[in-house]
Amino acid sequence: MIYIAGKLVNPAFIASAGIETRDYMNGSAHWLVVRMADGSEIRKEHGYGFNAFEELKRIDEATR
Repeated sequence: MIYIAGKLVNPAFIASAGIETRDYMNGSAHWLVVRMADGSEIRKEHGYGFNAFEELKRIDEATR
């Protein structure tokens, strides 16, 4: 079991995980998007003390 954005998740039920990026005129925003096997989704914005890129690395290591 691993914590993803404050939720305890079984890595066996993760269907996909990635970073979604939206580019704006004066910058960009990033979100960690984790899709579960049952179709639900966990979405958390990068920043404000949350590093989406490091979290994605942890998910990758846990699902190998």
